[in-house]
Order: sequence, then structure tokens, then C-alpha cells
Amino acid sequence: MDAASVQPALVRDEALGILSRLGAPQSAFADEGVIALSPITGELIAHVRIKSSEEVTTVIGRATQAFTAWRTVPAPRRGEFVRILAEELRGQE
Repeated sequence: MDAASVQPALVRDEALGILSRLGAPQSAFADEGVIALSPITGELIAHVRIKSSEEVTTVIGRATQAFTAWRTVPAPRRGEFVRILAEELRGQE
């Protein structure tokens, strides 16, 4: 098979695969809702389900807790985690 006939994976497929491996529930996505576009290609990644104000408050609270915990991790350890995550993402190519 020659290289010209091999189609690159769509950014959408790669992004949804990564989100799935990270445990993002399928219920987070919808046929309609807030559009999530790739900042790389402008390609549609998904429609994100519109949340109620209560759900948004809960999600923001969880994100705040995660940030508070993350910032207590020493910078070298955070950097190592980011490096490992990047290697994992590159390995999916």
C-alpha cells in the first residue's frame, strides 16, 4: 500500500478515542449542544451536552478541587506527568 493512499486519522476520531480512554462518559456528548472544534484544524470534534446550572456548579466545584490538589504537586513531578501524558498521546498516532 503506498503512503498516498493512506488517509490520516481525523482529529475528531483521535480526540474522541483519547477522551474515551480517559474515561469521558459517552453521555457527555450529544447530537446537539455546545460545539467543540479542534483548535488545530477547525474540525468538529463533538457536540457537548448542555448542562443544567446545578450540573455546571458541581463540575466547576470538582475542577476547583482538582486544581487545588494539582497545584500542591511539586513542579518537577507535574512536568514528569505531562511528559508521560505527551508520550502516551504521541503513541496513539
